[in-house]
Amino acid sequence: MTILWMSACSTMPARTPPPATPTPRPPPAVVPVTPVAEPAPAFVVLAPASYEQEKRRIRQTLGKNDREALAASEVGYYLDVLQGRLRQVAGRNVVVTRKGERLVLDLSRQVSFEPTGSQLGPGTRESMAALNKVLVEYRNVLVSVRVSPVDAASLSNPRLAEQRALSLARQFADAGVANKRIVVAGVPAKPGRASATRVELQLEPIVRP
Repeated sequence: MTILWMSACSTMPARTPPPATPTPRPPPAVVPVTPVAEPAPAFVVLAPASYEQEKRRIRQTLGKNDREALAASEVGYYLDVLQGRLRQVAGRNVVVTRKGERLVLDLSRQVSFEPTGSQLGPGTRESMAALNKVLVEYRNVLVSVRVSPVDAASLSNPRLAEQRALSLARQFADAGVANKRIVVAGVPAKPGRASATRVELQLEPIVRP
């Protein structure tokens, strides 16, 4: 009897342990993505040879895309009022003249730069505050910035005059003038004698086609 019992037990199948329950994995951590600010668009620098032509093209493009652009019949009155406002706020250091459908501002006595650099000189931003407000308010004009190479530093480095014009353009943009409304006049690679006007703005109307 004992032998038969042991034989029967040996034929019984072994019990298989139940499969282990897998441990759930935690969800992947969500890393917040900080949006990267897009750089401000660069100002357009116009070559001397095509300066007038390119300004005209930019004004036409702005006029097509801006619902608030001037009608042709509004240009004369708009420039009259703008000229009066500029003369009110500019003071004696800025000469404002009208040349057809263009206002020209001579800022030579208002704007200064570092002696051998491109940064604006001390007090320039503060002295431009009132003029900046007018340019922000009267937004239907293209603002063209021109700096002529008149000192020894800029005559020896032709790009310095362009860099100074870009510094002045950034000052207008920082004050609230739209970048698309600002262009910079380039200077010849080999400038000749210095021009009489060192720093100049030209304001020209943006007109609907």
